[in-house]
Amino acid sequence: MTTAAAARAPRARAPDDEASTWLFVQPQFDGHHYTYLEHLVDGALQRGIRVVVGTGVDEQGTRIHAGLVARFGEARLRFVRVAGPPVAPPQQRLVPLVRGELDRRRFVKQVFRRASEDTPIAHVFLPYLDACLFAIAALGSPFAGTPWSGITMRQRFHMPAMGVAARVGAVNAAKGWLFRRLLRQRTLTRLLTNDETLGEFFAARRGEVAEKVVHVPDPSDAGGVVSRDLARERLGVPADACVVLIYGFLDGRKGMGRLLAWVDDARASGAQVVVLAVGQQAPEVRELLAGGTGRSLVRDGTVRVVDGFLPEADEPLYFGACDVVWLGYEQFEMMSGVLVKAAQQRRPVVFHDYGIIAHYARKHGVPLSPSPRCDT
Repeated sequence: MTTAAAARAPRARAPDDEASTWLFVQPQFDGHHYTYLEHLVDGALQRGIRVVVGTGVDEQGTRIHAGLVARFGEARLRFVRVAGPPVAPPQQRLVPLVRGELDRRRFVKQVFRRASEDTPIAHVFLPYLDACLFAIAALGSPFAGTPWSGITMRQRFHMPAMGVAARVGAVNAAKGWLFRRLLRQRTLTRLLTNDETLGEFFAARRGEVAEKVVHVPDPSDAGGVVSRDLARERLGVPADACVVLIYGFLDGRKGMGRLLAWVDDARASGAQVVVLAVGQQAPEVRELLAGGTGRSLVRDGTVRVVDGFLPEADEPLYFGACDVVWLGYEQFEMMSGVLVKAAQQRRPVVFHDYGIIAHYARKHGVPLSPSPRCDT
């Protein structure tokens, strides 16, 4: 553990012999996943809870292990690593989606069994329950009689009733039924969600089961504020450029193709534009930036790339340097943690006029724009 990492590590009460043990199962590092896990582990350790982290044996699991050890130290955590299927990409066909959920339910069950061999587990927490939510709803808990909870981020069935524009068809109606079936599981103690409207939907339908659904905002340390001039000086960005930030796990849904097309048109019209593309890139985005227009824009410095996970402490620098944050995601109606960060830094966002992002932004006063503008 480095000196800097030790300085950042939170002071926590050491677990005693009577402390309970919680298992957090998290196979994926990207997007919301690692941020949630780190905050959860931090909170558990500060409460004197013994922590076991279950993850895969792949590159994603290795990154989770390295990140948590750097933050909290090797001695304070126990890891269980099991070979398992990757988290499914979005927009698959029904049969592969069902098969993937079943595979991932088997994975978390195997992690639980392995973790329980050495220590009785008092509670299981799934920071990204959506990976196998409907398989658990259909087949029951994979954790025997152990209490468990999790976070869901990918539900649509409730959106029309809450006034949110979204695609909801027959499959989503079935998902609504399965979701309610999940809530009736005796060992499920809480189902957390970053979607405020899902919490409101169940709050209006009172009852013991509905009370299990609790809204929790995306975790984000506000951090400091870096002035626009200082941030641009540190990053080497021209002071008079129009700077657009696209941030987080950069995959196909982030709308990088549309953003590059807009930038190319703006550059052709004589505008000075800079895109800060900050975050780990999925293969499709890496390919997009390596060829054609993307390659040209990267080569001339119009697109500045940081391909990797950015610690929260560094976020104010990039948000401080930008004029607008890109949230023009493609066919994506769910909540975005980047919206929370943009609000904290008081930056306007680019958005599609549907889904939770538009609904949430309007409700909470985040400036909205249908296309990048630097004069807001």
